[in-house]
Amino acid sequence: MLKKLFVHEWKDTWKLLTILNVAVILLSLSGLIVFNNRNMESVMESSNNNSVGYAMFYGSYMFIYILSLAVLTLGSMLFFYIRFYRNLYTDQGYLMHTLPVTGKDLILSKTFVAMIWRVIATVVCTFSILIVVWSAIAEDGAEMWREMKEVFTQLKIENGTAVVAIILVILMTIGAQLFEVFLGYLAISIGQQVSKNKVLGSIGIYIGIHVLINIVKNIGTQVFVFRIIREEEAGMFDPSQATVILTLLIMDVLIFALCYGMYMLIHHFMKNKLNLD
Repeated sequence: MLKKLFVHEWKDTWKLLTILNVAVILLSLSGLIVFNNRNMESVMESSNNNSVGYAMFYGSYMFIYILSLAVLTLGSMLFFYIRFYRNLYTDQGYLMHTLPVTGKDLILSKTFVAMIWRVIATVVCTFSILIVVWSAIAEDGAEMWREMKEVFTQLKIENGTAVVAIILVILMTIGAQLFEVFLGYLAISIGQQVSKNKVLGSIGIYIGIHVLINIVKNIGTQVFVFRIIREEEAGMFDPSQATVILTLLIMDVLIFALCYGMYMLIHHFMKNKLNLD
């Protein structure tokens, strides 16, 4: 049944998310033309009027491009939050919770689809920003590709440590995306316990959890940095590869442990404290 729920969720979401990702890709590719067109640059230098017009054109392009990134990253996350709320906690929830499925299946089906699109959006945005920034600072397109080729050819992996570090960073990125998904779902689930203004309650809880997490993260970062400074002053600091790998591993374990804890809380509220609108 989990597979059927997954397929249904995918069919309801893929069109909009595909359009958003394709829009960012097309804007990124157009950036190669915008920032590497020498004819446009020569016209800008030859005429003040044209210079102002093209400056406005560049500014408009960057505004639309940044807006597309914001819609893809923030808008898509909000889209999945709204779907979770509407499908499971409004009138649709009366139907969803009478299906022969468990609460875990309902949560996981939505989480899997959201995570797939979050990972796709992360990859698209990362390469998009690299393309636009690189095309803006490179003198011409050929030079840009030569520089990119040189960067990748200079990345030599002498042992397995670099591979392990890259894998751990990728896992951390995935864990951060999963954390954001579960954080929204948890805020919605807790917000449903509010007697009035459940949506405002969910938003307040979401902001409150974010603030609390940032406070804990900042304290942890300061303690970690202070410890490094103390160890460095005492001549005990060990910036070895093993230390880096261990630090990344601990961070991965912590973030996935938090994700699992939030998942269990979401399931608890859905199973034992279900309160539909």
